[in-house]
Amino acid sequence: MKHTLLSLVLFSSFSLFASADEESLARGKKLYDTPGLCTTCHQPTGAGLPGAFPPLTNSEWVEGPLSNLVKITKYGLMGEIEVAGTKYNGVMPTPLNLGKPLTDQEIADILTYVRMTFSEKKEAVTLEQVQEILKDSKTTGMFKASDLEKPSE
Repeated sequence: MKHTLLSLVLFSSFSLFASADEESLARGKKLYDTPGLCTTCHQPTGAGLPGAFPPLTNSEWVEGPLSNLVKITKYGLMGEIEVAGTKYNGVMPTPLNLGKPLTDQEIADILTYVRMTFSEKKEAVTLEQVQEILKDSKTTGMFKASDLEKPSE
């Protein structure tokens, strides 16, 4: 009886987390696919546009420190960045959703979708993680790749 009850509690807890991750993933996909947001440049496949917009698929930046992704998604990125051995030099402006900056929850949802879809890191990004990364940020403008942690290659 105790074993069955413990199994039920553990399974129920796992189901709640899985459900929350699935909801975040669905919201993230919807945002990612919104015209003018991510899919416009990075494409529905995450492959980007060669020579213009870097890929997200199997990118060391997507696989790397979460803090980089959060900061780029919140504030934008400008200047040269190397992704998968190719250099890009452009601007990713601060993403806007219906003319407003993305909320921390929207950032978590988009990054959950990006990491679960285009990388080996099949893990959700939580609101709490995004808030923790941004809490000490004094930045109000776009980042340069040199301002961020170097991703492992």
